[in-house]
Amino acid sequence: MRGFDDPEIFQAVFETAATGMALATPEGRFLRVNQALCRIAARGEEELLATTLSEITHPDDRALEERALVRIRSGDTAAQGERRWLRPDGSIVWVEVQASAVGDGPDYMLWQVTDVTERRLMEQRLRHLADHDALTGLFNRRRFEEELERHVSHARRYRMEGSVLLIDVDHLKAINDSGGHRAGDAVLIAVAEVLRQRLRQSDVVARFGGDEFAVLLPYANASDAATVGAAIAAGVRGDVRTPAGPVTISVGVGELRPGLRSADEALSVADAAMYRSKVRGGDGVAPGPAEASGAKRGQV
Repeated sequence: MRGFDDPEIFQAVFETAATGMALATPEGRFLRVNQALCRIAARGEEELLATTLSEITHPDDRALEERALVRIRSGDTAAQGERRWLRPDGSIVWVEVQASAVGDGPDYMLWQVTDVTERRLMEQRLRHLADHDALTGLFNRRRFEEELERHVSHARRYRMEGSVLLIDVDHLKAINDSGGHRAGDAVLIAVAEVLRQRLRQSDVVARFGGDEFAVLLPYANASDAATVGAAIAAGVRGDVRTPAGPVTISVGVGELRPGLRSADEALSVADAAMYRSKVRGGDGVAPGPAEASGAKRGQV
């Protein structure tokens, strides 16, 4: 009975395999490729045979690929990993590569390549959903609190400045009652867009839940944060409207003071300040600390 050591059988399996397969030199130059590999790389057979593995690998992954080749040339019999390949049109395909040494030198390498792009994209989408609010695309509360806790620890260690803004959309319940939840959702999306436009890339912004947003200004003192809050409030008032008129927000400022014990403490200061703003009628910015007023959550 003819087995896989029969050249004709091996050739047939190599050519018809659903998995991409290639025979290559230990330096990564293609010597033989099958049609499945050509489809994965989006290149013809002649084009692949005229290139190397490094040339089709994404620049950020080439060091990873070279380390795998060095391991095999140094005596490892196999290597496995995931990396990105670049197609001729500039698009990226994620591949899982299994490389096996052939011969004592080794003389050759046998590669088996699987397209794992769909799985990678699904994992990316799941990670995004875990960290982001589905409606606005901003960070969600869990991710914001992680970022804030990290910054509070850093600020406490190095005595850095920083502030938190808590933002509440004024009268969102009335907007929902008059226009339906789609109208309320449209307002939240529009407010999120104002936040994106008015904040820096180094700032952290999130939908905190319901009609609330939160912003971490990593290097701003309370005065600077109040100025940013006022600019955001003006932007919302000018850009976000409903049939009843302009939308307004209430903003509370919590400064990350050197003696701050936790992220929750910073949020409590900003929360109390925000509700002082609402007590005054909304459409404004109130600074911390909470001791400046007896206003507490639930009064408005």
